[in-house]
Amino acid sequence: MNGDRTALTFAHVSDEHAKVKIHILPQSGQEIMMADAWNKPRAKNYLLKYLITRRKSISDKPLKSTFIGVMEPFSGDKPLINALRKLPVSHGAAVEVLRPDATDVVMSDTTNIVKAIAGYQIETDAHAAVVTFGRGGATERVFFSDGSYLKVRDRIFRARAISGIVTHVDAKNRRMTIALEGKIAGRIEPGTIAHFTNALRKTEHPVHLATIAANVLTLETKDDLLVGKVHTVHNSADSLVTDTNLPFAPLYTGVTLLDAQFEPIGVLKSVSDHALKPAGNLKRIPADGADVWISNIGVGDRMQIKARFEWER
Repeated sequence: MNGDRTALTFAHVSDEHAKVKIHILPQSGQEIMMADAWNKPRAKNYLLKYLITRRKSISDKPLKSTFIGVMEPFSGDKPLINALRKLPVSHGAAVEVLRPDATDVVMSDTTNIVKAIAGYQIETDAHAAVVTFGRGGATERVFFSDGSYLKVRDRIFRARAISGIVTHVDAKNRRMTIALEGKIAGRIEPGTIAHFTNALRKTEHPVHLATIAANVLTLETKDDLLVGKVHTVHNSADSLVTDTNLPFAPLYTGVTLLDAQFEPIGVLKSVSDHALKPAGNLKRIPADGADVWISNIGVGDRMQIKARFEWER
């Protein structure tokens, strides 16, 4: 621990040269503690060191805290960071990272409010942004995500989110088609996160494969779209009564209900006393005793892939 920050260095248990240093920047009223805990409660193979930060409220007002940390991976005895400094920013948080041959300015926020750092002439509406300056002060690298632009001095970098409406879902095979709103350039990389919303639900899925043809996006997700199956006992246009135990029923609000052939029959609004209540009447009423599948995504859901931009000199 020192005056401008607290740092704790970890070494990998299988390679003492593989290290990561965690820097915690100071703030008013912040307490920093170290704690020991075993990696497993019974086997107890390794004793781990934890770095814990907290703040206490000194009044009746709700406490709002933003803890700022920087993780620095490095090898051997050659750390990458010379110094860290919290920067004044109009919204969110910003950190200046001084390295031997460059300076990184890192900005983070949870909203798309425009934020600026006057000292570096940086302005952006992105959730996360990094600008790297070389020794001479020239801009060497720009990155931002979930925003429409980033301005450095007199240069503006722009990006646009990918959005559209789901038109078909093959839940069994984790595939869907989406009618895009506007043209897009480039490709969608595996691992990209696609966000889905409807009037009742928000959810996300990582992309496994993506192809675009004639302004139609075909996505295959890495994880399952099917999130459950219930056995029904008595069904009507506005209710599916099940004898299946649903301990996670509140999490199903807004999912799409599918029949035994995986065709959509409605959107789930709520679950009450073992009755699945759709938003409006069902398109088709399954026979009593039929199984009903639950899909995380349905036709009509809105899809968005957040904007992401990278540039390097």
